[in-house]
Amino acid sequence: MIRLRHRLRRFAVSEDGTATIEFALCFPVMVFMFIMAFESGMMMIRAIMLERGVDMTMRDLRVGLIPQPATGTMAEELKRRICTNSLVIRNCDEVLVLNLTRISMDFWDMPMTPVECMNRDEDVNMLDSVTTGVGGDLMLVRACVSVDPIFPTSGLGLNLPQNGNDGYWIASVSAFANEPT
Repeated sequence: MIRLRHRLRRFAVSEDGTATIEFALCFPVMVFMFIMAFESGMMMIRAIMLERGVDMTMRDLRVGLIPQPATGTMAEELKRRICTNSLVIRNCDEVLVLNLTRISMDFWDMPMTPVECMNRDEDVNMLDSVTTGVGGDLMLVRACVSVDPIFPTSGLGLNLPQNGNDGYWIASVSAFANEPT
């Protein structure tokens, strides 16, 4: 019994392994913070690059640098150019939904529906709503992509609003006026 008390006392006052305990407590917190910072950084890069792609493509459309495509539709051509200018969005041409709407300058009626985005769980192929308008028209551009988080089971990836296995949605909204004819 005396030996057991002696050993317990020696164990209680021993400082061996204190750095290991600090490391074991701090390391998961630091990794968690790193994962959240990385995920939010990638989310911001994707959002900024989508904005860039939409802005560059709509500038080309506005000034007449995008002719009517020989094959396919104007929606496919605009999506192709947006995806080319976006760079970092994986499978962009498959997950991008594009909507161009003419805004009446008499009544200034803005669309009340939220930006539509593709649900990858459904077999429905969303039709892009693209009307490029004529000279002097004010056009509202809405683009949306569905992307997967890099770390879906931890940190920010776990808390992002998702639709089933659909990832999270990034939307870009812009407006431009067609050059008068």
